[in-house]
Amino acid sequence: MAQKNRSKDWITFLLSVIAVATVAVLGLLIWRSQAATPERPTPGAYVQLDPIAGEPGSLVTVTGGGWQAGEAVLIHLVEPGNGSTDGVIYGSAVADSRGQITASFLYPQIGPWTATESAIVVVQGVSSDRQVRAAFSVVLPTAEPTAEPDTPTPAPPVNTPLPDTPIPATATPAPVLPTSTPTLAPPTPSPTPVAPTPVPPTPVAPTPTSKPVAPQPTPIQITEWRGEYFNNFNLAGAPLVRNDKKIEFDWGQGSPMKGIHADNFAARWTRRLEFEAKTYRFYVRVDDGVRLWVDGQLLIDQWRDGSVRTYTAERTMTQGKHDVRVEMYERTGLATMAFWRETVESYPDWKGEYFANKALSGGPFLVRNDKGIDFTWGTGAPAPGMPADGFGVRWTRQLHYPAGHYRFIVEVDDGARLWVDGTLIIDQWHDGVGSFSGDIYLAEGQHQVRMEMYENTGGAMARLWWEKRKGYPEWKGEYFANRKLKGDPAVVRNDMNVDFDWGGGAPAPGMPADDFGVRWTRQLHFPAGQYRFSVEVDDGVRLWVDDQLLIDQWHDGPGSYQHDISLTEGKHQVRMEMYERTGKAKARLWWTRPTNRAEWKGKYYPNPNLEGKPALVRTDTNIDFNWGVGSPGPGLPADGFSVKWVAHVEFAPGTYRFCATADDGVSAEMDDGPDYILRHWRDGIGTYCKDVQVAGGEHKVTVEYFENLGGASIQFWWQKLADG
Repeated sequence: MAQKNRSKDWITFLLSVIAVATVAVLGLLIWRSQAATPERPTPGAYVQLDPIAGEPGSLVTVTGGGWQAGEAVLIHLVEPGNGSTDGVIYGSAVADSRGQITASFLYPQIGPWTATESAIVVVQGVSSDRQVRAAFSVVLPTAEPTAEPDTPTPAPPVNTPLPDTPIPATATPAPVLPTSTPTLAPPTPSPTPVAPTPVPPTPVAPTPTSKPVAPQPTPIQITEWRGEYFNNFNLAGAPLVRNDKKIEFDWGQGSPMKGIHADNFAARWTRRLEFEAKTYRFYVRVDDGVRLWVDGQLLIDQWRDGSVRTYTAERTMTQGKHDVRVEMYERTGLATMAFWRETVESYPDWKGEYFANKALSGGPFLVRNDKGIDFTWGTGAPAPGMPADGFGVRWTRQLHYPAGHYRFIVEVDDGARLWVDGTLIIDQWHDGVGSFSGDIYLAEGQHQVRMEMYENTGGAMARLWWEKRKGYPEWKGEYFANRKLKGDPAVVRNDMNVDFDWGGGAPAPGMPADDFGVRWTRQLHFPAGQYRFSVEVDDGVRLWVDDQLLIDQWHDGPGSYQHDISLTEGKHQVRMEMYERTGKAKARLWWTRPTNRAEWKGKYYPNPNLEGKPALVRTDTNIDFNWGVGSPGPGLPADGFSVKWVAHVEFAPGTYRFCATADDGVSAEMDDGPDYILRHWRDGIGTYCKDVQVAGGEHKVTVEYFENLGGASIQFWWQKLADG
């Protein structure tokens, strides 16, 4: 019987164990299934701050998710009271493939953010326009209390209210160790003061914090423009930040700062600027792309490759501070960026700024509206109170032009310069009376025209006019965005001469700086005779005259090439093609009459003034030189030299055309004067001709030349037009 009872008890025990195990296994399976099922994500974006409170200058890390993959996310600060922002982007990030972001920024130590107890951190997606806000508590630093020597009195925790009754000098409060979450409890004074019993100081081990505090980087003091520089086109990722006093940079082919590439970079500048209640004209000058916002409104959007160019936009501003943001990117080659603004006053025609000096420096003596630029002041002053000599004037105006080729003409005494949309098309800044022109192609729309002049002594005048040109009166230039000159050209324009040195820049707006090609064509009249055609290019070049291929150098690399050809009297078709691969680019074409040979005695001086003893004397059979950036001979510099050639030539009586092409100054005279055949003694490249009646017999011909800077070349020749 006892055996049976023991069997029953054993079976009951086994059943109980099995039941308990079954319940445990089921519970474990249910727990694991719940743990394996991910929590459904909260729709929309979210962020969190670490830490959520801190002093100005603290490093704040922003993490979050729910953004679009690859989306750029910007971080702003907003005042909780009025909802305004200072327009500064304090940080940015790009969401990863899971839509998560991580970015850090330094809480500002200047501006309104140091005088408020809290700030709103706004995180906004650029493409999705999602916006999330998080609060950051500002812990204002307090001054440390003055303690008696050898009796340190610890400061109360931050934000702990001080008691109304001062602590007795004999009382020594126990030091309060800061924790991750300080407890703010006002001290309760004891009703009966008890003298403290001296106790030897016991070292107190520091309370471990929840995590180590990372060393804080030295904050960047932004007092003018906050400049953010990126090693990409898209202004993505964490930038290098610095304080820029103004946006006026010409980096050339260099880098804008250490750690940023010389090519393929972008920059963003932000600032809150003070404005008067007036209309302002904003200017940006850039190579390559640029954008401008004012109070979040996009005023200029030219986010594309291109050489140096200037854009403007006007906006009427209210009195007070406004947010300004400028962005630019640089692809390859030269890099430049400038921003400025000016008030638009009531100048319905030309804004004339008159200066009492030739350099147009300082503030103008007089500003007025001029109906047109058409003045002949003679020996008088341009306005009451101004000097009659030694003054300068600047005129500016916005004008609408239909699309087409335009020739601008200035007539001045003395110097003149003319810009159209920031491009200098006339540069004759020297004494003397003259009429000068410059050609440019203009797209349909508004264009900025600026003319400057100065008067030295004697008579003074200034005139400006322009004309739209039909067809291609000089060289038809077809510019292709590829090296094979295939498809439709990106730009077609009239070129005065085939004489370009683009360096590392693009040949025209909208064109690449590398991998382009150009074709020039023109019908020209040539007198019968032998001609030498010369080209100078980087990289490849081909030249045809009447469809006869004279020069075929279609390969990479800089070079100068020549070919002689005999032409009949009449018009001949000239065509030149070139391509540029990478690096610097240039293209030049000219021709001479090599038959006008003579025994020229050349004296070469190591200065531009033909002074002193010549460094080199030699006999030249022809004045036809292109030294480029090199020296013309031993003992002579590559820049700042001069040459004087003299020859005795037998002429048959008749009318002759004397011509010279020079970089820089050139003059020619016959039989020592009294008048010059040619006289263009100034910097610059040009071709000059003059028809002269010459008596039969031997004549002394003198040619003088000087080179200032850059390339150096000189050709001098003549041809007979008619018998005498």
